[in-house]
Amino acid sequence: MAKRGGRKTTVAVRRHRCFVSLDLPAALRDAAVAGQSFLRTKEHDLRYTAVSNLHLTLKFLGEISPDDRAEVRKRLGLISPQGVSLRLVRAGCFAPRIVWLAVHGADELQRQVDQALEGLFEPERRFMGHITIARTKGIPDALKMELGDFVVPVLDCPVSSFSLQESHLSHLGPRYETVARFALTES
Repeated sequence: MAKRGGRKTTVAVRRHRCFVSLDLPAALRDAAVAGQSFLRTKEHDLRYTAVSNLHLTLKFLGEISPDDRAEVRKRLGLISPQGVSLRLVRAGCFAPRIVWLAVHGADELQRQVDQALEGLFEPERRFMGHITIARTKGIPDALKMELGDFVVPVLDCPVSSFSLQESHLSHLGPRYETVARFALTES
């Protein structure tokens, strides 16, 4: 609090909407775009994730203070994760809004992120690696069936980094800014 003219005033602290993400290799990003292209041939009211925003969220942090953001950055820099290899598994949806591609291979890194951020954030209770490729107001049964028809390419892609991202929301959609990038060591 600061005193101004004999009155106490509260200074608002700018908060940052942040998350930790796994940076997608080009082949996985291309597969996600192929999934979007498949869905564009169908007649559903979907809002597609911008190609520049495709990622795998390891941990959503929410609105955090500048001090917490600095602490998160420091702690993430202290972990030494081994190489990660991602594999696409299938397409599906989380009712009522999210269309995704399931990805295996990020679980161990996600646990390391949780351990590094222990005491600042609750650990993930149910982590399922996925790439959100579209959103909708409701998931019709026809879309669920069509997602089952999408043939997910067989890919096993090494990942070279993960990052702390800040999300800037606007009427044009989210814009992600990389706060810090962390290299993965080869296993």
